[in-house]
Amino acid sequence: MKIAAEIGWAQKHGGARQAAINILLEMARLCPKNRYTVYSNSAHPRLKTAGILQAELKAPPMVSRVLWDQFIFPHIALPLAVRKASPDVIYYTNNIVSYFGKIPAVVTIHDMTPFIMPESFVGWHGAYQRSYFRFAAKKAAKIITVSQNSKGDICRILKVPDEKVVVIPNAVDPAIKQKQPDGSFEHLKKKHGIDGPFILYVGAIHPRKNIRRLLAAYCQLKASNSLPHKLVIAGSMRWKSKKTIQFKGFDKIKADVIFTGAVSTGELSGLYENCEVFVYPSLYEGFGIPVLEAMAWSAPVVTSNTSALPEVAGEAAVLVDPASVNDICRGIWKVLENKELANTMRKKGLERVAEFSWSYAAQKVLETLESVV
Repeated sequence: MKIAAEIGWAQKHGGARQAAINILLEMARLCPKNRYTVYSNSAHPRLKTAGILQAELKAPPMVSRVLWDQFIFPHIALPLAVRKASPDVIYYTNNIVSYFGKIPAVVTIHDMTPFIMPESFVGWHGAYQRSYFRFAAKKAAKIITVSQNSKGDICRILKVPDEKVVVIPNAVDPAIKQKQPDGSFEHLKKKHGIDGPFILYVGAIHPRKNIRRLLAAYCQLKASNSLPHKLVIAGSMRWKSKKTIQFKGFDKIKADVIFTGAVSTGELSGLYENCEVFVYPSLYEGFGIPVLEAMAWSAPVVTSNTSALPEVAGEAAVLVDPASVNDICRGIWKVLENKELANTMRKKGLERVAEFSWSYAAQKVLETLESVV
């Protein structure tokens, strides 16, 4: 079978791209007799491996990156390139399907954020995403999503029949689980000024991630429990990020909050391994890979009781109401004050991570692609 796969903006490193790359690598390993061609706007180093051909569709110098990424690449350059290759099926890995082309298509729709939290988007971007989600759901022969919660949202909002949507969960990137060299965390601490115990959040900083309430909960913990812990927020600033971190009491805790910006995989591993509690109070997630990443490093996890997060965490995390600062505060303190609970969560977290596999995900994707040819 000749399989075309679209990973779009290969220079980005979010959860959707990470998932696509791990699945493609496993597909090539599990079924090397297939021919795999991956289309993106720039080659990805991890995909430079036997069995995978990368086709780069780069933006010409005179074309803006936004115009190329959002319109020309997916709807003009990609279908033209794919038509020449004449694959049996095309696998779109991140929500969008080309307007043109008649090759059978399978698309992964990770979540329904543009519909459930439209305020998370700026200007025309949300309206455009909602339009191409609707088109993708209609044109694709099958839809893959990453949780039962997302499947429910897709079927309800996009009016898609239940049998058209296949749930294939994510897993943990193998690179995250690699042990780092001795002394690397000491360098990381010095680099970011981490001089004691710390609470950790990992992810982009924008309204959906609920950082403002996390900061308010931390402020409350510092005031009521004389907490010695720093709060480390590891992730890049995105849209509306300044507004996200502004609240009345921020100046009281500003000196104890460390914004690292984007970090390397090795640095991220060190943060997960050495934090006393990992907190992920997102308002809405299609999956929530950082929850599993933290568990892979035996970090006790506090996360939201909404969307797909309880489905991912199972019984291995403390669940809190992300809309309640008091409940986020309660969840963090519950772990910090009870070492026995924290140790139990570390063990349960490792057991939970073992239930998710990229090999399983890749096998299910292959079966889904075969079913539409």
